[in-house]
Amino acid sequence: MPLCNRIAMSMQFPLLFALISRRRKEDCVFRAVLKKLRNPLVEMVTADFEAGAWYAIRKGFSPVVITGCAFISTKAVWTHVQHLGLVRTFRQRKGTHNFIKQLMALSFLPWNYVLHVFRMMEERAPPSLQLLTSYFSVNGWKTRCFLCVSGAFTSLWLERNNDAYLGGWQNRMN
Repeated sequence: MPLCNRIAMSMQFPLLFALISRRRKEDCVFRAVLKKLRNPLVEMVTADFEAGAWYAIRKGFSPVVITGCAFISTKAVWTHVQHLGLVRTFRQRKGTHNFIKQLMALSFLPWNYVLHVFRMMEERAPPSLQLLTSYFSVNGWKTRCFLCVSGAFTSLWLERNNDAYLGGWQNRMN
């Protein structure tokens, strides 16, 4: 997940890659990182959408902006589309297809526009898609955990799953 350096406008690479085994707050590895690094100056962290990780990041590296990557947020939308049985409707109805694609595309907006655009989408959602928008209203774009406290739900930069600079290193993890 390349980040753009504000000063040099060059690519940066992740300094830490951690796997959390049981998805619990106490499993996060950030205490060990904080012991090794003295007064780390962390401005932004891109993480998967795990509540335990976000809690540990906010607690250990405050103040910090936490963002999630576009790939993960799009995957979350698609997973819930599948869970609600909307895949056939997505493929057959252009209006449903466009609405769901717009919901997936929220992650490419600047973070300060996401909530406003999501509210507009929520208002115009057809009855068949209100379960989808209500799920993300409660669990995603409008919750205290993901937007207000963390500063952003989505990445401020476009992230590519197979970035040429990274050489596809994450493919070995998938």
